[in-house]
Amino acid sequence: PDRNLTGPLAAGDARCERAEIARSPNNGCWFKVSLTFADGGALSFRADQYEAKKKQSGDYTEALVKSPSDLPLKVFRRTGEDRYVYVQAFYILPTAPPDNAHWMGALLKARPTVTLNHVTMPGSHDAGMYTGSNEWAKTQSLTIGEQLKAGARYFDLRVCKYGSDLWTYHGPVYGGKLADILDDVAAFLDGSSREVVFLKFRSYASGDRADTVALVQSKLAGKLFTAAATPHFATQTLDHLAGENGHAVAVFTHDYSSLYDPSKGIFPYSDYGNEDTGAFIPHASHDNLGVYDSYAHQSEFAVMKKDQHDKWVAHGGYGKDYLFLFSWTLTGSTDNVMDLDLLSAAANPQLPKALHDFVTHSAKGKPNIVYIDQIDPYLCKAIIDLNR
Repeated sequence: PDRNLTGPLAAGDARCERAEIARSPNNGCWFKVSLTFADGGALSFRADQYEAKKKQSGDYTEALVKSPSDLPLKVFRRTGEDRYVYVQAFYILPTAPPDNAHWMGALLKARPTVTLNHVTMPGSHDAGMYTGSNEWAKTQSLTIGEQLKAGARYFDLRVCKYGSDLWTYHGPVYGGKLADILDDVAAFLDGSSREVVFLKFRSYASGDRADTVALVQSKLAGKLFTAAATPHFATQTLDHLAGENGHAVAVFTHDYSSLYDPSKGIFPYSDYGNEDTGAFIPHASHDNLGVYDSYAHQSEFAVMKKDQHDKWVAHGGYGKDYLFLFSWTLTGSTDNVMDLDLLSAAANPQLPKALHDFVTHSAKGKPNIVYIDQIDPYLCKAIIDLNR
């Protein structure tokens, strides 16, 4: 279709280019991608741009040639069509995914006195929306248990009651059942090497709140971090939060304030940034899990990237009284693209390079939480590696 992708690609780099689609139903629009690596290995595959009109996701094996034949790489593809946008995103990945299940335990062995505000962790945006087929509400493909094994440690859980059960929710669509999510967290912590799992709860209706707190306490009994009083979480050591066997830290937005009870593991969450404007919100007391979290609310990649970079420069960096959340997420737009799979396919391949460039060229240091849609172990590894 064009030659925009011709030329060298730096290590960790990614490109997303636009090309006109051929609409011939018989002949399609074939193209070939060939990559030669610095160590002499080579990989090529032949694909059809016409397939961008179909909703597909998974390992791409058609016409895949590797040299040597056992080159430990694979090609993963996402495709789809939304309005006038036709997308194929190809990821070149190691055949074996990285093992991130115990990365916090390893970090504690290397840096036993590290405080939370000097840690970078993968965060799962709208973490419970991993079920169903609604393209503008399904933000994840992995269950919470799979996301934990992939390396995510900060989970955005938006809860709503339907019938007699509590569910995650992205109005008007329901996601995973909260009981199943908490069972996944409990099971993960049973095999944990001192991992700390942060669960942020947001409520949609007052009738949900007491039931949510009760279910959290029941399902995570013996696994919740507790304290006599709410600590300044940002300055706590990871060692203290983890304890001997790992913990879940359960924090709740202000709507739950009447139910806060640190002795039972029910802690306040506090916003340090206006979600819509990005304005910084000062706090007289820091006894909370405070997070600066302001997403771009954009469907255009370049606009989102600049928005988050500017907020990083203004409010990010280690050692603050709060955690800084870097939101690498694109938001569906009715006049553009609504499909979150396609939006994440445009943003996620470019995350490792963006993190490297921002950290290398910014005096502001590193973010504490990197939020993404479509959590996977490869992207989580790029985020976890910032702790080196």
